[in-house]
Amino acid sequence: QQQQQQQRAGGGGGGGGGGQAQHLVRNFVRGIVKGISATLLSAPGGPVPCVVSLDRGLKTMILKRIWQVANAELPRETSVHSSQLDRRTIPLEQVCGIVLGDDMLGDAACLAAEASDLCVTLLLEGGQAVTLGFPDLEERDTFALCLSMFVDGRRVEAPRRRQL
Repeated sequence: QQQQQQQRAGGGGGGGGGGQAQHLVRNFVRGIVKGISATLLSAPGGPVPCVVSLDRGLKTMILKRIWQVANAELPRETSVHSSQLDRRTIPLEQVCGIVLGDDMLGDAACLAAEASDLCVTLLLEGGQAVTLGFPDLEERDTFALCLSMFVDGRRVEAPRRRQL
């Protein structure tokens, strides 16, 4: 009963829209902690399938590039040999921008023309960028929306910790 009251209170007068948003974020968190399939478009040598995940604290993104996979479908949790993986971690407070689709006019970040509308580019401190491709607009938008909430949270939290 207390949980139901908290859910209603968190809805914020939107008449159920808050519940849908909470459901969306909850499902995203479950998936991203386990790892979701995407295509790393900013990889040297062209697009590379990868698994994108966040640590359990939702503070660090982990990209695992999969160089050779016999099965075309990527597993949710990869059990590929470590020699086939290239792992990169990105603390979320280093993300200074999230760009959807091909809004980066004149930039070659979205390397695959057919995926340009389906990509998300993460602009990082130091001028680096990471571009990920998704299978459809809904997955792209969900990833960008939820990740932006976690990035905003980290960027607010990090300076507070430095002050303490």
